[in-house]
Amino acid sequence: MGDGERFVRLLTEAANITIVGMTNENLATMLESALDKKRNMLRRPSAFWQSLRIVFLRDELLSYVNYERPEYPDQEEAQKQRAQGAAYGRRSVNVFLRRIEVARWSVCTYHRICRR
Repeated sequence: MGDGERFVRLLTEAANITIVGMTNENLATMLESALDKKRNMLRRPSAFWQSLRIVFLRDELLSYVNYERPEYPDQEEAQKQRAQGAAYGRRSVNVFLRRIEVARWSVCTYHRICRR
């Protein structure tokens, strides 16, 4: 079982979810898959999580993330792609959530850099 499949399974089984990700590029697809499975499993077409919170990193924080994109060896290009991925992630998650007529979700942006 791949990490994506495991993540979808965990989402399907969960009641309350908080997700903090770097770019969340594929999150909308995974949420949709998990919700479909949850609804089928419970045999309730209106089933949803008790709460769903998604936290995106503020664009300025993405440059602090130590996450290399192997397809972009140039650091500047990797940062550009990371920012584009984050923008896509935010848009796709918001579109997915707005289609669902449930009010038990929130999307927020993390603004701080934590330093010691």
